[in-house]
Amino acid sequence: MELHFVIFALCTGITVIAGQVMVLEDPRSWQEARNACQEKGEAGSCDLITRQKLNEKWSDTGLSGSEHFWVGGQRFYQWFWQENSKPRLPLFQRDGCYGATVEDGDVINMDFNGPYQCLPNCNADKFIYLQEQKCHCSSARKGGVVSRDSCDVTCNGSNDTCGGKNEIFSVYSLPSSIAFEEEDMSYDCAFGRLSGTTADDYLLSIQATNCERYHHYFCLSDLQEDTVPSRLEKYDTAVTRCGSDAKGNSSLPTVTDYFRTGQLLDDFKVMLDKLGISDSAFWLPLQRHTSAVWVDGEEAEQGGQPGACIAATPRTASYRLNDVPCVDKHRAICYCANGMDSDGDSDAKKPELDGKLKTIAIVIVVVVLLIVCVVAAVMFFLRRRRSTSDMDFEKHNNPVYRN
Repeated sequence: MELHFVIFALCTGITVIAGQVMVLEDPRSWQEARNACQEKGEAGSCDLITRQKLNEKWSDTGLSGSEHFWVGGQRFYQWFWQENSKPRLPLFQRDGCYGATVEDGDVINMDFNGPYQCLPNCNADKFIYLQEQKCHCSSARKGGVVSRDSCDVTCNGSNDTCGGKNEIFSVYSLPSSIAFEEEDMSYDCAFGRLSGTTADDYLLSIQATNCERYHHYFCLSDLQEDTVPSRLEKYDTAVTRCGSDAKGNSSLPTVTDYFRTGQLLDDFKVMLDKLGISDSAFWLPLQRHTSAVWVDGEEAEQGGQPGACIAATPRTASYRLNDVPCVDKHRAICYCANGMDSDGDSDAKKPELDGKLKTIAIVIVVVVLLIVCVVAAVMFFLRRRRSTSDMDFEKHNNPVYRN
């Protein structure tokens, strides 16, 4: 590594690799690391490294050991109503973009924000207002609709939008007849309990649960039967045993816009009465889907730890990607498409900076050489003078020289 890059690394805490790749030496959380990367170049040119660039540039990093290094991927998740075993409708309905005034005391600042991250704070409130890292819950819509283009901020805890600038909020809602609870981030399935006696007061309470547990279930075809046997199965077994109807709908009850009209909940009520399990839990065609989303928009493999961030760990001649809590502190790998600049300016200024650093390095080397030469000359002069003095003394005291 050239001397000027050594000086730069010591002064800034950054190790520069191959011009476009750098390692931030100070441990940070994932979001802090991303913010630091984005400050290292002109707008939009620097960020945490993507999976594609990581594959291309990993051999240039020379990283080794067993520690984690933040890269530009997060694990986002959504709950989807299923049809024909495929996701169809998200649990949350996006109502749009609203301009609203919300008091600071009514806002919760989230380290990682998104509809599902905000939901546990909302109790019975059905409307979720998101603006950057602000989470606000409301029992009714507030403010006025503005252009969707005004909501241009991507949530840092999900792949949804989190409003915009100047009190612009992205608004999400659950149908009024649904309550949702997610106690454990490891659960991918959901059961429901139905309360109320008429369509006007039905409430479907949904809770995330382990897909391997046993719950009651019923199928679309059961709605046409006079009597239905009570059955307990795991989620996948219930789906398999129901099969699909002629239209290819979900084997479990189809979910469309019926929640707004109460029609589907009427069907649920009829079926639960037939089964004689009105107060029991039953499987719903609702599952959580988790995927890795990278800072360049690439959506990679399904699965992984919901809400985690992605870090690379060195292996022999390669690396391994790991799901790590986003608040953990680690070093990070940045990539700058136009090269890196210490002051956050464009790469066009870098040659000037490099030239100054080279000049400083040359001056330091020259000064050191001059000092060495001066010291050597002084020592040579002192040795010559001492040798001359010794010779004069010997001549003075030696009889040979006196005669």
